[in-house]
Amino acid sequence: MLKRLYRALPATLLLATLAVPLSAVAAPPSPHMRVENQRDRITRGYQNGGISQKQHTQDIARLQAIRQQMKAQRERNGGHLTPQQREHAYQRLNHLGEHIYDQRHDQRQDRQPPR
Repeated sequence: MLKRLYRALPATLLLATLAVPLSAVAAPPSPHMRVENQRDRITRGYQNGGISQKQHTQDIARLQAIRQQMKAQRERNGGHLTPQQREHAYQRLNHLGEHIYDQRHDQRQDRQPPR
Protein backbone atom coordinates (compact mmCIF):
# COMPACT_ATOMS: atom_id res chain seq x y z
CA MET A 1 0.00 0.00 0.00
CA LEU A 2 2.78 2.44 0.88
CA LYS A 3 4.66 1.55 -2.31
CA ARG A 4 1.66 2.59 -4.38
CA LEU A 5 1.39 5.82 -2.45
CA TYR A 6 5.08 6.60 -2.96
CA ARG A 7 4.78 5.85 -6.68
CA ALA A 8 1.73 8.07 -7.08
CA LEU A 9 3.14 10.93 -5.00
CA PRO A 10 5.55 12.38 -7.63
CA ALA A 11 2.85 12.37 -10.31
CA THR A 12 0.40 14.00 -7.92
CA LEU A 13 2.91 16.69 -6.99
CA LEU A 14 3.68 17.34 -10.65
CA LEU A 15 0.01 17.77 -11.49
CA ALA A 16 -0.52 20.03 -8.50
CA THR A 17 2.45 22.17 -9.53
CA LEU A 18 1.12 22.54 -13.06
CA ALA A 19 -2.38 23.35 -11.86
CA VAL A 20 -1.33 26.25 -9.62
CA PRO A 21 -0.41 28.69 -12.43
CA LEU A 22 -3.62 27.85 -14.28
CA SER A 23 -5.76 28.66 -11.28
CA ALA A 24 -3.81 31.75 -10.26
CA VAL A 25 -5.12 34.06 -12.96
CA ALA A 26 -4.36 37.60 -11.88
CA ALA A 27 -6.89 40.37 -12.07
CA PRO A 28 -5.99 43.22 -14.41
CA PRO A 29 -3.96 45.92 -12.68
CA SER A 30 -5.84 48.92 -11.39
CA PRO A 31 -5.80 52.09 -13.50
CA HIS A 32 -3.56 53.66 -10.86
CA MET A 33 -1.00 50.86 -11.25
CA ARG A 34 -1.19 51.13 -15.04
CA VAL A 35 -0.41 54.86 -14.75
CA GLU A 36 2.60 54.12 -12.53
CA ASN A 37 3.82 51.43 -14.94
CA GLN A 38 3.53 53.84 -17.87
CA ARG A 39 5.41 56.52 -15.91
CA ASP A 40 8.19 54.01 -15.26
CA ARG A 41 8.31 53.05 -18.96
CA ILE A 42 8.54 56.70 -20.01
CA THR A 43 11.29 57.40 -17.48
CA ARG A 44 13.28 54.30 -18.47
CA GLY A 45 12.93 55.23 -22.14
CA TYR A 46 14.34 58.68 -21.45
CA GLN A 47 17.13 57.42 -19.19
CA ASN A 48 18.39 54.84 -21.66
CA GLY A 49 18.13 57.20 -24.63
CA GLY A 50 15.15 55.51 -26.24
CA ILE A 51 13.16 58.75 -26.30
CA SER A 52 14.19 62.40 -26.35
CA GLN A 53 13.64 64.92 -23.57
CA LYS A 54 10.88 66.55 -25.64
CA GLN A 55 9.09 63.21 -26.08
CA HIS A 56 9.56 62.48 -22.37
CA THR A 57 7.97 65.81 -21.42
CA GLN A 58 5.06 65.31 -23.82
CA ASP A 59 4.40 61.74 -22.65
CA ILE A 60 4.49 62.74 -18.98
CA ALA A 61 2.01 65.55 -19.76
CA ARG A 62 -0.31 63.07 -21.53
CA LEU A 63 -0.06 60.71 -18.58
CA GLN A 64 -0.79 63.55 -16.16
CA ALA A 65 -3.91 64.46 -18.16
CA ILE A 66 -5.14 60.87 -17.84
CA ARG A 67 -4.48 60.93 -14.09
CA GLN A 68 -6.30 64.24 -13.67
CA GLN A 69 -9.31 62.96 -15.60
CA MET A 70 -9.43 59.80 -13.46
CA LYS A 71 -9.14 61.89 -10.28
CA ALA A 72 -12.02 64.17 -11.34
CA GLN A 73 -14.17 61.16 -12.23
CA ARG A 74 -13.45 59.53 -8.88
CA GLU A 75 -14.39 62.71 -7.05
CA ARG A 76 -17.71 62.82 -8.91
CA ASN A 77 -18.44 59.15 -8.14
CA GLY A 78 -17.63 58.89 -4.46
CA GLY A 79 -14.04 57.75 -4.89
CA HIS A 80 -14.64 55.08 -7.53
CA LEU A 81 -14.54 54.81 -11.30
CA THR A 82 -17.57 53.37 -13.05
CA PRO A 83 -16.87 50.36 -15.29
CA GLN A 84 -17.23 52.62 -18.35
CA GLN A 85 -14.80 55.16 -16.94
CA ARG A 86 -12.34 52.42 -16.05
CA GLU A 87 -12.56 51.03 -19.59
CA HIS A 88 -12.01 54.49 -21.05
CA ALA A 89 -8.95 54.97 -18.82
CA TYR A 90 -7.58 51.60 -19.95
CA GLN A 91 -8.11 52.57 -23.60
CA ARG A 92 -6.27 55.87 -23.14
CA LEU A 93 -3.43 54.10 -21.31
CA ASN A 94 -3.25 51.46 -24.05
CA HIS A 95 -3.04 54.19 -26.68
CA LEU A 96 -0.28 55.95 -24.73
CA GLY A 97 1.57 52.65 -24.32
CA GLU A 98 1.45 52.04 -28.07
CA HIS A 99 2.66 55.60 -28.64
CA ILE A 100 5.62 55.04 -26.30
CA TYR A 101 6.48 51.82 -28.10
CA ASP A 102 6.30 53.52 -31.49
CA GLN A 103 8.53 56.38 -30.34
CA ARG A 104 11.20 54.05 -29.04
CA HIS A 105 10.99 51.81 -32.10
CA ASP A 106 11.19 54.75 -34.51
CA GLN A 107 14.24 56.18 -32.76
CA ARG A 108 16.02 52.84 -32.76
CA GLN A 109 15.44 52.55 -36.50
CA ASP A 110 16.83 56.06 -36.99
CA ARG A 111 20.05 55.09 -35.21
CA GLN A 112 20.70 51.96 -37.25
CA PRO A 113 22.74 52.32 -40.42
CA PRO A 114 20.80 51.73 -43.64
CA ARG A 115 21.00 48.21 -45.04
